[in-house]
Amino acid sequence: MHLDPFELYQPTTIEEAVRLHAEHADGSDYLAGGTDLLPNYKMHLNLRPHLIALGNVAELEGISLDRVGAMVRLADLERDRAFASSYPGVGEAIREIATPLVRASGTVGGNLLLETRCFFFN
Repeated sequence: MHLDPFELYQPTTIEEAVRLHAEHADGSDYLAGGTDLLPNYKMHLNLRPHLIALGNVAELEGISLDRVGAMVRLADLERDRAFASSYPGVGEAIREIATPLVRASGTVGGNLLLETRCFFFN
């Protein structure tokens, strides 16, 4: 399988990411961990010509008891002891999401924006 061509953008602020998405409203996706989006692209499902990678947006990082950044990896959130003791249900949910390998790449934001339709529907 291969990826069809797309234009890749790497914004450094949330404002820039939102602006890029608005400029390419005819076809853009946000890329977080890529564990769902990139396999779909390889299978030619829901392709968009513009991909906005969020990995350089520092504002989307960080874990605290009142805020979890969209780019936080599921595995990092699962391992955060303070967060896990305050929100044990979140850790339980994370362990049900995927394998440890996928959780090492998958992000909180990516799972919130996840394309939920099954492969056979597509």
